Amino acid sequence: MTRSQSDDGSPATGAAGLDPGGLTRRGILVLGGAGVLGGASVLAGCVRESPQTKAINQPAAPLQIEAEPGVWYSVAAGDTLSSISRRAGIPVASIQEANRLAGIAIKPGQRLWLPGTNAIAERIAVAEKPIAGPQGPVLQPGEEPYRLVPRSTWTNQKIAANHVLLDRVDRITVHHTGEHGHMADLNDIAVIRGIERYHHEDRGWAAIGYHYLVGRDGAIYEGRPIKFQGAHVSGSNANNLGVTVIGDFSKAAPSARQLASLRAFLEDSRARYRLPLAKIYGHRDLRPTICPGDGLYAWLKQYRTG
Repeated sequence: MTRSQSDDGSPATGAAGLDPGGLTRRGILVLGGAGVLGGASVLAGCVRESPQTKAINQPAAPLQIEAEPGVWYSVAAGDTLSSISRRAGIPVASIQEANRLAGIAIKPGQRLWLPGTNAIAERIAVAEKPIAGPQGPVLQPGEEPYRLVPRSTWTNQKIAANHVLLDRVDRITVHHTGEHGHMADLNDIAVIRGIERYHHEDRGWAAIGYHYLVGRDGAIYEGRPIKFQGAHVSGSNANNLGVTVIGDFSKAAPSARQLASLRAFLEDSRARYRLPLAKIYGHRDLRPTICPGDGLYAWLKQYRTG
């Protein structure tokens, strides 16, 4: 493998990191955690059919150097650490570590270093009215649509050296993990770890190929850090944010909770990166594959109509 190739063999883009996306009118949503459970080996799911100002606790400097992707942010009235994390699409723990914060207390005027992203949306979005599912409300008014679960929750694996930095995000591709017989009884953490092993150990990629994974309970897990180009659409990974929904949706659609999280995530990501609906793809739009399954793809087509 050469330096001109990404970890999946695709042509590499530049290594300058994410371009600034500017401020937008929506935000990215919520921090959360999950128990670290044991895993089992599974296969990745995209099955191909034919032959990715001052303040309390203010540090003298961030732990990360400013040459790395990231931005300084000045805390505004009403901000919380979790709301900032959601708007930047990075976990609270990452902000705490970068700024040496022992707790969650912040105040207006405090400057925070937000590592790994150069794009932050202006305000957080919450449900304005109940979002219903088949068995009743999925979200109540004011409820945050999803939890963003840090990568550190499920792995301490470092990103391998054969990575490529992500220049910018100009499209998003949706996948499913593709349910195999031995996956049905595995919890989300085990599924994610299995895919990580398959991508990293078996295929030799820098890390799990997806940037985000939507769990069965609607939590969104951080996969490959967004400063790195993904490995989820062979030959089309440049500037492409990869999100996969855990489950096999070749026939059935994801749960109402998963779809509510996915919709909120797509809306907030589109706002951050200023993407039109036409820039949201299913894997099958870019490569000959059944992914993301007929059930999920039908929903995606409807979503793209606005």
